[in-house]
Amino acid sequence: MNLILTALAAGPLRFSQILAATGIRSGAALTYTLPRLVMLEFIEKREAKGKKAVYAVADPVLAAVFAEGDLL
Repeated sequence: MNLILTALAAGPLRFSQILAATGIRSGAALTYTLPRLVMLEFIEKREAKGKKAVYAVADPVLAAVFAEGDLL
């Protein structure tokens, strides 16, 4: 979870970009985790018509914490 939030703190990313940024080797693991982070409202899924969805940290304060590496 920390890897995903840290990657997304830099800005919105597509699924494949999250895999590359985090080094997570299993797409299944990411497929399992992303909806749970959305459900907990840590991240949001943004979908545009005709484009692939991107994921972003939902709270700017949380994004700043993960961007700085000052994990609580």
